[in-house]
Amino acid sequence: NPNGNYMYMYYWHNELGGYCPRACAYLLLQGPMVPSPGDTATEFGNTYYDSKNLPTTAGWYIFDDRFDPSSGQMLAYFPDSLEQLRNITLGLKLNGDPIIHPLTGDTTTFTYDGNPVTGEGWLWDIEGSWAGSGFVTSSGPFDLPAGDSVEVIYAFIVTFGESYQEALSALENQALFIREWWNDYALQVYNEPPQLTSLPKDYSIIKTYPNPFNSSLNILWHSPWNDSSPTEIVAYNLLGKRVQKIFSGYSQPGLNYLRWEPEQLPSGVYILDLTIKSKSKRVKTVLMK
Repeated sequence: NPNGNYMYMYYWHNELGGYCPRACAYLLLQGPMVPSPGDTATEFGNTYYDSKNLPTTAGWYIFDDRFDPSSGQMLAYFPDSLEQLRNITLGLKLNGDPIIHPLTGDTTTFTYDGNPVTGEGWLWDIEGSWAGSGFVTSSGPFDLPAGDSVEVIYAFIVTFGESYQEALSALENQALFIREWWNDYALQVYNEPPQLTSLPKDYSIIKTYPNPFNSSLNILWHSPWNDSSPTEIVAYNLLGKRVQKIFSGYSQPGLNYLRWEPEQLPSGVYILDLTIKSKSKRVKTVLMK
């Protein structure tokens, strides 16, 4: 997923047939630290200057755990040697050749990076033997001297849904929220971690970002886990005038996310009113065009 910089899997058939959850992802929250003048990195609870944490840099999808019987030109095959494994972790084919994106013609380090929800881009199109699929995700390269250590932190995310499209949309929303949460609380995790996993008994707007914003604002809130609640989000100006209904529908139990793009509104301060079951909470945001 180029939006969230993570590799994921999903069950595509309409009949669940015991496949639960519907989708899952490994989200790299803190990659290996490398030198980078002017940047800042985190490792083992400390902040390091003139360094940065690498993102996910390569991803290779595999179907049915099959080995490549040819010269290593084919995509989606399981590596048959340490050399082939090293090549795909560097974002290359098994034989070391670059991966060429079939739609753009550009060199890429990720295979099948299209969007199954919209049907756009380079999509997975391989019919396997129903034995399952997988992927290799990597971040690097970096130097690790003998006897030294490096800290890498992943989040494992699972989502459900009546369809794989619903599950994948929820997966992206969760990934974006968790990444924002990690950016805010990474250093606190080593001392007294926030209770991210506690079940919400109430609801609130958890975060709006960026704020101020230019063209779009991300809005995250949570709803009680045992209920799908009627929800409305409305924007007001400072005079109390209702200027736009942002959302009207049902909150899903747990975390919810949407992106607001107020193209017709002028710059200014706006109050967002979140109403769930006749209870309201408000947050102030600034639009700067």
